Amino acid sequence: NTDNKDAAWKVISYFQSEEFLKGYLEKGYSLPITNYMDGKIDKSKTGRLADFSLQDYESVYPTPPAVNLQGDDYRTVLWNVVMGYVEIEDAINDLNTRYNAALDADVASGTTKRLIIADYDPLNPSSGTATYSTN
Repeated sequence: NTDNKDAAWKVISYFQSEEFLKGYLEKGYSLPITNYMDGKIDKSKTGRLADFSLQDYESVYPTPPAVNLQGDDYRTVLWNVVMGYVEIEDAINDLNTRYNAALDADVASGTTKRLIIADYDPLNPSSGTATYSTN
């Protein structure tokens, strides 16, 4: 909340502008996460970060929905697998069951929407066709 909404929006717009991002990326402060910006920068200016350029199979994965999960989250369950407290197959089955139940409950209550990517390819996560469903 601010009294200077127009000025705040100008600042946000500047930091998201191609001009700013190009300079930021070329100075090696970060790596581009889109093919668009990867194609706009001069990689000879990024130093050794150029070695970590985007590959054809890399992209930004969809953000998982926040759900009201009952029980331990995946990080805790993964740790328990690593420590040998839980078998991997049991952990996967448990997580699938609980996360799907939480998603179903949140979709039914209207607190989230189900994202469906009909032609999803994990090696090209941004190229699928995304639709939202409330079912």
